[in-house]
Amino acid sequence: MTMPVRRVILQARTTSRRLPGKVLLPLQGMPAAILSAKRAGRGGGDVVLATSVDESDDLLAAAALAAGVTLHRGALDDVLGRFVTATADLPRGATVVRLTADNVVPDAELVECIAARLEESGAGYVGTPWPQSGLPYGVSLEAFHVDALREAAAATSDPFDREHVTPWIRRQARCTALDQFSELRLGRLRATIDNLDDYLRIARMLTGVGDAVHAGWRELCERLARDPGAPGGLVPKRKNGQGSLVLGTVQLGIPYGAVNRTGMPQSDDAVRLVRRAIEYGVTQVDTARAYGASEQRVGEALADGWSARANVVTKVAPLSLSPGAAASDAACAVAESIFRSCHALGLPKLPTVLLHRAADGHCPGVWDALQRLQGDGIIGTLGVSVQSPAEAIDALNNPVVRHMQMPFNLLDHRWADAGVLARFAGREDITVHVRSALLQGILPSPDARSWPVLSGVDAPALISTLSRLAHELRRGSALDLCVAYVLGHQFVDGVVVGMETMAQLDDHLSVFAAPPLDAEELRLVKNALPRVPETLLDPARWPVRRS
Repeated sequence: MTMPVRRVILQARTTSRRLPGKVLLPLQGMPAAILSAKRAGRGGGDVVLATSVDESDDLLAAAALAAGVTLHRGALDDVLGRFVTATADLPRGATVVRLTADNVVPDAELVECIAARLEESGAGYVGTPWPQSGLPYGVSLEAFHVDALREAAAATSDPFDREHVTPWIRRQARCTALDQFSELRLGRLRATIDNLDDYLRIARMLTGVGDAVHAGWRELCERLARDPGAPGGLVPKRKNGQGSLVLGTVQLGIPYGAVNRTGMPQSDDAVRLVRRAIEYGVTQVDTARAYGASEQRVGEALADGWSARANVVTKVAPLSLSPGAAASDAACAVAESIFRSCHALGLPKLPTVLLHRAADGHCPGVWDALQRLQGDGIIGTLGVSVQSPAEAIDALNNPVVRHMQMPFNLLDHRWADAGVLARFAGREDITVHVRSALLQGILPSPDARSWPVLSGVDAPALISTLSRLAHELRRGSALDLCVAYVLGHQFVDGVVVGMETMAQLDDHLSVFAAPPLDAEELRLVKNALPRVPETLLDPARWPVRRS
């Protein structure tokens, strides 16, 4: 029987934006790229390190030649073209496995697994989608036939396709996944080298390994799992692929929250909290220009390459424009807020920007100014933070809005009554983040003194009912019940929850890992809870608490 022809192409370059030169960083006495190549080719496999002809990659090329690694040099920016020239000598039907040199865990065993799956399945593409594959983030491999690679190079001129090599193939071919390791559930681990923290983690993983080339990938994953900073799990993803928990950071910038007894954390503690949340799979961090030092602290947390791991949602500072203000005044105010946010966050582009006050969208020139900044590449997605059903309906009728933030919790019937929830069914293009799921923390609090004193609000009775429902529905706590209720609604893409301590983060990570309520459980909760006055649903209308 003729053995299939296979080649591993290890993609590498020195000019990484987040951690320049990372493929040359030493691991067990050799550059990371060389270790990756030797592990993938262990046992004599055909491995080619494909880098560019740019002078920035001369040191990498010299290191490969000195280590006896087969080298190919091609275009710096046209990676697809580089792959084609690196496989030009392969016969039709040959198998190509794509690896990247910043991921040192994949080895010859995994290469064999994915190549065999391609050849046996009859598929045109096999990948290791994260976290469904069960492998750590960064233990990433792709397998496809050289014919598809050549067809892609001839068919597409799209810069994205040519930079990432396989998008065109994945659109055209029958795809499958290497899923035989899904039961390992190692997706909570991170094995790539994308910033300094990643490099230090991988260096710790390899400390004490006698032979880094021949150590099996499972052994290295076990070492990763024992790392003191390894997360215990991942925040579940919603339908849009984003984490269900959105980290609210108002408490990191100002003392905030009815049950906040610790005040605003120190800057270093805030940075650790944000990064820890990201380690656990939080993909969205919510802040605002009006949240005091929040943007500054989020920016500090996202420095050193962390910004690649989470998107920021920030909000335009509330506009203080006089009646009849000119559109040019609004444009100046918007631009000032946006550029201050960019500076504080350390970002050249803000992924998502919302109007903090929906009413500001009715000022002449505001949306025009935001769209100009969006056209200039300074803003990604535009949206609005709403407070009432009327504002939500107005936003849904605005074609510019692609992101909405709204208050919603198990006591809040306003949205269903006004027909807002039904309208979301036809707007899959809008991302919806819910805030006030915990009403500043009072809903899960067993202390009635945390609740505002309002006419028509019986705090002890509500606390008792929430406790009873949590018990009947086998939820771990009232906090669990509140989160599971909100996540039980399909229109919700993420729940914004603010926190100021690591203990709170741990509590929230635990409840977000639990399954949401089903339709019958949602009906039970809704029917068991009384209608409450709107003043309770809007913390801005609560009476000032006397100390």
